[in-house]
Amino acid sequence: MAACALLAPGVAVAAWAQAGSTGAALAGLMVALALWGLWCLARLHRVLEGTAAALDRLAAGDMEARIPLVEEQGSLGRIQWAVNHLADVADAFVRETEATLQAVTEGRNFRQVLERGLPGHFALCARSINAAQDFMAHRTREMAAFADRFEDTLKQEEIRFRSTLAKGMSLFEDAARDLKAGDMLDGQTAFTLYDTYGF
Repeated sequence: MAACALLAPGVAVAAWAQAGSTGAALAGLMVALALWGLWCLARLHRVLEGTAAALDRLAAGDMEARIPLVEEQGSLGRIQWAVNHLADVADAFVRETEATLQAVTEGRNFRQVLERGLPGHFALCARSINAAQDFMAHRTREMAAFADRFEDTLKQEEIRFRSTLAKGMSLFEDAARDLKAGDMLDGQTAFTLYDTYGF
C-alpha cells in the first residue's frame, strides 16, 4: 500500500477508501509518524540553537558560557559535551594567562601559567608564555642591577665633582685674595681653573 502511495497518490486514496478501517489505521499511523518527525525536528532545532547560542557567547569572549543540562545521547550529546569541554579548557587557559600577566605587571615574576591539564596547543602556548615571563624576569633583574650600578656611579661622580669644585674654589679664592681692583688672574691659574676644574 505504501508503494502505491508513492507511485500513484490518487490510486492510493481510492484503495484506502475501499479498505475501510485498514486505510484509516494506516492514515492514522502516517499522521502519528509525521507528528513524531515534526517533534524530533523541533527538538533537534532547540538543541542546535542552544549549542549555537553557547558558541556565540564563547566567541564573544564570555568564558562562562556552557550548554546546560546536556541530555542528548549519540552524536548530538557528544557534540554538546565537546563544546563544554573546549569551553572549560579555553576558560582555564585564559584565567591562568590573565593571572600570570597580572602578577608580572605587579612585579611578581615568579607566577607562571599552570600547564597541567592543558592539552595540545594550549600547553604549547602556556610554555611559550612561561618562557617569555622567565626572560622578562631575568631582564628585570638585570635592569635592576644596572640601575643600582648606575646610581652608585652617579653618586661617586657627584662626590668627585664636589671635591673637584671645592679644590677649584679653593684655588680661585687663594688666587683672588691677592688681587686688587682691576687686576687679572695670571694666565696659568686661569687656564688651570678652566681646564682642570671646569670654571
